[in-house]
Amino acid sequence: MKIHTTQNLGLLSTSQPTNVMLIKDSKKDFLESIQSDKMRMSNYADSVTFKAGNKSEIVKKFIEKAAGKEFMRRIMDSGFFDTLLDTMSHETFIQAAISFLICAFLRPATIMALPAKGKSKDDNVYAASHSMASGAVGLVASALISIPFTKGVKYAQKNLVKNLSEEALKRRYNWINLDSIWVDVKNKALGRKDMNLWLDKYGNKFSTDVKNVMKMAKPKYYTELSEGTYESLGVKLNLKANEGKPFYEWIDETGEKVVEKLKTKDMCIAIREEGMPGTIAENTNFFSLLHIDKDFLARTLPELDMATVELNGVRQHPSKWRFKGEKADDALKEFLDSIHLSSYRESTGSIPIYTGVQRTETLGKKEVKYMSYQSNWDFDPTRGVPEKLGSPVEQKALDADKATDIMDKFAIWLPDILTRPFVATTTIALLPVILKNIFHMEKPSKKPVQQEPVQLVRKEVA
Repeated sequence: MKIHTTQNLGLLSTSQPTNVMLIKDSKKDFLESIQSDKMRMSNYADSVTFKAGNKSEIVKKFIEKAAGKEFMRRIMDSGFFDTLLDTMSHETFIQAAISFLICAFLRPATIMALPAKGKSKDDNVYAASHSMASGAVGLVASALISIPFTKGVKYAQKNLVKNLSEEALKRRYNWINLDSIWVDVKNKALGRKDMNLWLDKYGNKFSTDVKNVMKMAKPKYYTELSEGTYESLGVKLNLKANEGKPFYEWIDETGEKVVEKLKTKDMCIAIREEGMPGTIAENTNFFSLLHIDKDFLARTLPELDMATVELNGVRQHPSKWRFKGEKADDALKEFLDSIHLSSYRESTGSIPIYTGVQRTETLGKKEVKYMSYQSNWDFDPTRGVPEKLGSPVEQKALDADKATDIMDKFAIWLPDILTRPFVATTTIALLPVILKNIFHMEKPSKKPVQQEPVQLVRKEVA
């Protein structure tokens, strides 16, 4: 996977690889970015891609805004809403509900809209009634069969994990540390620990949900933040007093440099992948300067003196980083002027935390993607980017999770698959009886029309 940005950072661009740059997210640089990438982006001018992630983000933002309203808050906090969410998790029932809507409303409306007279009209009425009854029977059957079984399977998945054999645990959750599940690994007769005390192979708390990854508020360029947000980040300043100045010259109310008072974890840089369709904003990834991988950072900023980035294995504040070359000080200032900051006070949207470490998909297109990290230790997201990361989500963990997910889905769908023929056969057999005895409707008989005999008259010719 190649990476590049949309801006030349002057002093940094002389020996910087052409496939790596930093994004300085000002309007001027954004327009320059579009112009510099005009040839590359033209390849995608005639293509439009609708991504599920974009749709889910729109829905998420809508819910987040709606939740701020008192009426919506009451609905979302109600037991009815919890019941609705629980019902929505039963896939077979939802499909039956969709079929019911089609059979009970759309299909009958279509049938009755067809022009008909006399006997044909009676046929249409019966067909519409048959469709409505069929949809209702399917919905009831699904509710009686699939929902109880689905709840049972989910209960088993949630509560029986602690009783699975070591072989099954390793197969389903290959990131688990099997030694950590025992009270005494040398004397397994003492039994297992509580699941809350289990560990993964990285020494972090074991979690079965490998897709529950750490996230941070989507960073914004330093000029776009409010004074209140800076105060929440530990800096009191006057924005008007710093207006028009580069970031390294900003000072707070005490006269200290703002950039030196910010925490490394909240300071981010923005990098865009090369060769990806879509707009610049869609293909930008943000990296916390505390967590960004050292090797990835060296590839991104080859003129950065990596010996100044860490001291005795501890990440140093970016203001202490140094660049190589005659104009090293100016290069550092330009780098600091590309800083973005992460805070949920400014952004309701969240993004996975990446470090630049990559993984390669083993199935499908075998794309190279950034590795994310499990949210398997307690941290307060309102306090900004976490001080440490959870366990890395490796590709083999995702493969095992996918295989487990397929098996679990099959277990949930199995009762519906086995009972569907019986339900369908019973429905076909009972519907005419139900319609006749309850709704007093009977399928019009189709008796052949009897033609009267034709008499041939023989005419005498004179």
